[in-house]
Amino acid sequence: MKSLSLFLFILLFSCHSGNKDNTHVSNIPKDDTTEVATQKIDSTIIKAKSLGDSLCKVAGAINKPVADIDLEEINNKFTLRGAYINPKLIFLLMPWLNDDKPPILSIDIAAANVGTNQFFTIQAPYKNVSGSVILEEKDLKTNSIQYYSYEWLGMLCNKVHVLRCIESSSDGSGEFIRLLFVRFEIKKYHSNAKQYNQLVMENVTSYRLGDRVENTVKLEKNANQIKLTYKAFKDSTALPITKIIKP
Repeated sequence: MKSLSLFLFILLFSCHSGNKDNTHVSNIPKDDTTEVATQKIDSTIIKAKSLGDSLCKVAGAINKPVADIDLEEINNKFTLRGAYINPKLIFLLMPWLNDDKPPILSIDIAAANVGTNQFFTIQAPYKNVSGSVILEEKDLKTNSIQYYSYEWLGMLCNKVHVLRCIESSSDGSGEFIRLLFVRFEIKKYHSNAKQYNQLVMENVTSYRLGDRVENTVKLEKNANQIKLTYKAFKDSTALPITKIIKP
């Protein structure tokens, strides 16, 4: 009981003393119909969210019902009430490296954004200079760090968002890259004879690139497709491969 009281005191203190953060996730102009995003390996990191700021936003999300304004914010900025979407939720929709089919196809990100469930993390996600949102998880047994990161590349005209996701670990040099396509919608749900709104993130499809593959993604928004160009990291003489992906 004392530990809970201490946590609430720290949380309230952080909220009142708050750090103002004007960082925006999106750097994609709204009026463009074609965007190009090139990814290269970059380990430079800038902390963009404080722990106190993250906890305040999570606490504020507990009692606030889901509304159309939340969906509008996600479609415009890929944030939820000013906070980054937890990378753990993004990776939950993707299969493991040794699997082909994802077992989980959708998740209520509003319900998962509170401090009473398995997805809550004391360590706040941060954003690096290339625009990726990163979450670090330390294994207390091995002291290794697992990195989950995604970069929001934009949204197509059919409301499908394009994400470049990278999974890596301090134990090795591998950076396993996958493109993930997701869509959001508000759904009605009944629990204990009460109805409320869910903010559901749905896995539309994904595309596995592999380990340390340099790639360029061009969003052709009006055509609801992307043009993917990539090249194997270990073979500098290989010709680039280009594919059209229509989610």
